Amino acid sequence: PQAPAVAFEYSDAYRTRARIHRLASYATLPLFGTQAWLGQSLYSDATSAKKQAHLVVAGSIATLFAVNSVTGVWNLIEARKDPNGRTRRWAHGLMMLAADAGFVATAMLAPDDDGGFGDDDGGSRSLHRAVALTSVGLASASYLVMLLGNR
Repeated sequence: PQAPAVAFEYSDAYRTRARIHRLASYATLPLFGTQAWLGQSLYSDATSAKKQAHLVVAGSIATLFAVNSVTGVWNLIEARKDPNGRTRRWAHGLMMLAADAGFVATAMLAPDDDGGFGDDDGGSRSLHRAVALTSVGLASASYLVMLLGNR
């Protein structure tokens, strides 16, 4: 038989941050889908309007990840002594932090602003896309760890 769960007391601030984190996370997959669609459209037929929309959605994803990184890390620190769900929390947290790093790399690898791609001043479209999709995949897997793991 499995040992009973150990009781652990969380603060009201923890619950508030968890609620903010959870509510904000509902925007994750729709933003990823929108960005993937815009990115593919931009990749196939670049226009300034598509590029602007791609940048706006990228900024929204960056804001979402900033909010969720702060609330998530803060709660991870508060929950560090709770043995219940520890592996799931740490897996989620580390995967999301790796995805955060991937999104920073994605931004750094973005093609330059004058329309040229792959020269010394800008990034390669294909590398930018590959790093972005890898980061999205990692973040989505981490998202599902918590979504499916929270009973």
